[in-house]
Amino acid sequence: MDINSVCLTGRLGHTPELKYTTAGKAICTTSLAVSKPPRDGEEQAPNWIDLVCFEKTAEILAGYANKGDRIGIEGYLNHRTWEKDGQKRSKVEINVMRVTLLEPKRQESSAASGDQAEDDEDPYGDQ
Repeated sequence: MDINSVCLTGRLGHTPELKYTTAGKAICTTSLAVSKPPRDGEEQAPNWIDLVCFEKTAEILAGYANKGDRIGIEGYLNHRTWEKDGQKRSKVEINVMRVTLLEPKRQESSAASGDQAEDDEDPYGDQ
């Protein structure tokens, strides 16, 4: 039997985006910055990983997490393909089955200011 299991911790790259299908199914997308081990004593840029959550997990992540928050996820890799403008496209993402919020909820003033940062900024803040 093959195993497709992913367990990561990192910081959210952007505030989770919650949408609903026409059937009312909740879907949340975001990205996760995950550290890489240092190479030759130098810190590496993080890996950016796309996350997709469904139903209650989607609503929890969108309701309680913001850009820059540290979270843990458990899920599985999914390779998705589609066609756009006549060109085939594909993407590897993690379908998240469980989310753990690893920091207490920030106060509104600091959460609001964190949402204004650019996506290419250091996702690890002042650590």
